[in-house]
Amino acid sequence: MMESVHALVFPNPSQGRMTLLYNSPDNADYLLKVTDLTGRILQHESLSALRGSNKHEIDLGHVAKGVYMLSLENTLGENIVIRLVID
Repeated sequence: MMESVHALVFPNPSQGRMTLLYNSPDNADYLLKVTDLTGRILQHESLSALRGSNKHEIDLGHVAKGVYMLSLENTLGENIVIRLVID
């Protein structure tokens, strides 16, 4: 059975600067997307993860206060969605 991907974003809520901690079962590429509640993509980037624990800094200081969705998807199609609050 394959280990699944786990992720955590903190602080959440934040003023825009957050840290994404995620574990990867293998060395893999990930696509990080931040969307608003209408589905509009505000930020997307490709991440290269090593097997184990990975960390990525996110700066959403340019977006308005509100609720957003962060999606982290790997090349196997595993996807995690985390609700972000910018205050």
